Amino acid sequence: MSFAISRHFITTVKITNSKPLRIAQVTNLNESVPPKNKGGLEQMVYYLTEELVSMGHDVTLFGTADSKTSATLVPMWPKAISSDAASRIRDIGWYADLAVSQVLDHAHDFDIIHDHTYFVAGRYGHLVTTPVVTTMHHPVSFETGLIDDFPPEYRTYAQLQDQYHLQKITTVAVSKFQQNELKEKLARESHVVHNGIPTTEWQNPNVSAPGSYIAFLGYMSGNKGVAEAIKAVLQTDEILHIAGPIDSHDDKTQAYFDTQVKPFIDNRKIHYLGGIDRKEKLDFLRNAKAILMPIQWDEPFGLVAIESLAMGTPVIAYNRGALPEIIEDGVSGYLVTSIEHMAAKIKKVDQLLRSNSRMRYETMFTSRRMGERYVDIYKTLISQKQTSA
Repeated sequence: MSFAISRHFITTVKITNSKPLRIAQVTNLNESVPPKNKGGLEQMVYYLTEELVSMGHDVTLFGTADSKTSATLVPMWPKAISSDAASRIRDIGWYADLAVSQVLDHAHDFDIIHDHTYFVAGRYGHLVTTPVVTTMHHPVSFETGLIDDFPPEYRTYAQLQDQYHLQKITTVAVSKFQQNELKEKLARESHVVHNGIPTTEWQNPNVSAPGSYIAFLGYMSGNKGVAEAIKAVLQTDEILHIAGPIDSHDDKTQAYFDTQVKPFIDNRKIHYLGGIDRKEKLDFLRNAKAILMPIQWDEPFGLVAIESLAMGTPVIAYNRGALPEIIEDGVSGYLVTSIEHMAAKIKKVDQLLRSNSRMRYETMFTSRRMGERYVDIYKTLISQKQTSA
């Protein structure tokens, strides 16, 4: 199966005194880039790809044909698998093999290959002379569980092969927390590059007005802690606005919403807005006093946290996962350990300077900073290859 390569042109800023790199970005086929629905991985691939193009590099994206990018697009499948029932009948191993064959066909065209599928990188990284780097976007336990979706007849072989060859590929974690997990659970050393979002998109923050409500943004699932957010706000005089979709295809998620969230929605104290689009999200975060993240799992990053900071809105979050790397306790938000602790900090949120939140974002979590960090890693790997040649 073959597809034509297409290019969408944008104005770029050329790098001075530095040769542009030929960079391949390889993503999975479950979602388009950027994603039309959920897909934090694909959103980060989109932001990184656009940033690298704007920095003057020659970037090629391996993804679905319905992706939109300023880079050269190599379509590996006509559309996102998640949006096509016919595509979902194939197992994940088949799509992994498809990605491997496409990358192998083009590997010699690049200075560096950046793979965002993790385990797939282990299936071809040892077969190419081009340096390969892979980013672990998901929790380590999730990535190791993906192998269960491979056909039983070669699941064990694939797992052993991938783990062996991944040891030879440079790995990037999206947080120090995840870096520690990689070392503890997979004995993998890794670099850390925090995710970033573009200042061109996340602009006009509210750094002065106090905001009129407490916010929760995320999927209506137990892991995100929306029930805990409701309980915390009920202990205060504040109003809670909840935004985020319900997965109608997941009976467990629907049951959680029906029993843990819906009974409290009265449109006076507790409001539910449903899913919101990008523009609505900007306004939703910009006008909030604070956003609550009482997560019930060890999140490897926390994209909502940096989106909130970018809009000048403090984050009050449980002290777990990667959130302590994002939030400066008592400066750009609060780190808490219980519902009662969260309620107490909600009452003190007006003591925080909103400008500190925006400053934290601009200093640590822009897509330009992310792009520069990755380019440093790319150049190191390319230099090492040239030295060993």
